[in-house]
This record gives sequence, C-alpha cells and structure tokens, in this order.
Amino acid sequence: MNPTPLRLFIWFSATFLVVSIVFLVTISVFHGVSFGARTESIFAIGMLAAFLVVSLILARSINHPIDSINRQLTNVHPQNVNKKIWLEKTSPPITQLVESINELSSRVHIEMMHANEFSRQVAHELRTPLSILRLKIEQAAERIDAELADELQSELSRLTQDVEQMLLIARSERGQLVLHKSNCSLDVLMADVVSDFRLIAQEDGRDIQVISTSCKANVDGTYLRLILQNLLTNAVRHGRGNVRVRIRCAANEVNLLIYNERKGFSRDDHHLGLGNRVVNALVNAHKNMEIWYHDGTIWYAALITIGQAS
Repeated sequence: MNPTPLRLFIWFSATFLVVSIVFLVTISVFHGVSFGARTESIFAIGMLAAFLVVSLILARSINHPIDSINRQLTNVHPQNVNKKIWLEKTSPPITQLVESINELSSRVHIEMMHANEFSRQVAHELRTPLSILRLKIEQAAERIDAELADELQSELSRLTQDVEQMLLIARSERGQLVLHKSNCSLDVLMADVVSDFRLIAQEDGRDIQVISTSCKANVDGTYLRLILQNLLTNAVRHGRGNVRVRIRCAANEVNLLIYNERKGFSRDDHHLGLGNRVVNALVNAHKNMEIWYHDGTIWYAALITIGQAS
C-alpha cells in the first residue's frame, strides 16, 4: 500500500516523540540535571505524548469516513451505478463530498438509462426493415446474380444478429433477461461450439486445441453457448496461431480459459466490441459466473469461473 500524507505525518510524529524521549532521558541520566530541569523534561515528554495521541485521534476521525467512502465505491458497478454513498454524521467538507458523489452517480445513471433505451428502440425499429429486405432479396433471387444475392443475405444475417445482440444487452441491463438454468455438461457444449469454429480457423492454417475434463455446472446452456461463440469469434478474428481452450474442475467451481496470441496490440479490438458487451451482460445475469480478461502485448485471455460445479 502506498503511504498517504496522513500516514507519513503520523509516522514522523511518532519518530519525533521517540527521539525526543531518548534525548531527554539521556540528558537526565548522564548530565546530572537538577530536579527542576528534570521536571521540565518530564513535562515536555508528556506534552509530546499528548500531541501524538491527539494526532492519532484526529487522523482516525479524518481517515475513517474516507475509508468508508472507498469501500462503498468498490461495490458500485454498471448495474447499480445509482447506489448512494451513506455516512454517519461527519464534518461538513466530507458531507459535501458525499453529496457531490451521489449527485454525480444519479446523473450518470440517468444518462445510462437514456442511452440504453435509445439503443433498445433503435434495435427494435431495425428488425422490421431488415426482415423486409431479406424477403425482397429472396423474391428477387432469380433476377440478380446468385453470388451477389448470397453476399447480401450474409450481410443481412450479420446485421440481424447485431440487432438481436443489442436487444439482448438492453434486456439484461434492464433486468428483464430470463435464464433457464440446468445442470449443463460444459465439456460437451464446448466441443460442439469448437467444432464449428475449428473449420473457420483451419481455413487460415490454424487450429483450436481443447484440453478438458468432464464438468457440469448450473447455467443457461443457450446463453453460455452465446458467450463461448463471442469469445471464440474474438480469438479467431483478432488472434494468430492456435487458439487454446482449457476446462478445469475445482472444488466449488469450474474454470474455463480461452487464450491466443495477438495479431497486434490494440485494446479496442476486444474491449469496445459489441461481442464483449454481450459476454459481460450474460455473465452478470448468471450471478454464479464471473469473467476476467488479460489484455497483454502478446497474449489475450478470457477466464470464466462458474460456481456450484458438480
């Protein structure tokens, strides 16, 4: 932990007190000072001790509300960004700081709600025209080039998938996502998902290597499949070399690791994409699932831990 100015002040005060006591005692013992001078020395030592005690009390009274604010702020995340900071009666400057933090949190929460609602409405409005475009392309298939028709259908499918993922994120952030959990075999699900992506990787001279044991966990299989698909899409699209997948059963959880070498160092590739927002939303919705990312200069990794393994 880095020393704060307050801790440094206490440390110097304590050091000064100890040095002063040693100095005064040394003078008293080796220089045969008079009774009056000795009394003055004892009084000085007492004053120094009182000064240190008062410093400690003041330091604690100042540091305690700051520590409490920091502890409460660590529990704030996008799903409860409007969570208020609460303190017992404290000094006016600290009270004003808490009020400013709570006011800022409320404004951020309102802006996030407006942004999420706008995204949801846009995605919802796009569903119908995309469906109409797909039907018109199917009807006009005989009048346009077959290769062009396939390309248009492929792009429409991609856009439709993006729209559906935007709606999925909106439902998750609004707490409207319904999960249907069951005791799912993770190794079987992973093998099924990997089989499709292995074909894509092999076209680029790469492979997906899987090391797993038989593991089960209480998850929504459909949404976990979507999580794995998005992570493998990132690995295949933005990585190079072989993609490595590891599934390991621990005492009370399952660890699922996907990692690969990077093509280049660009953090935007992974953390700002729609796919990662979907992954984070679905992971948070599960409650018994967490995800960590390692975004290094050479390796990129995603580690998922799932509780309640069996």
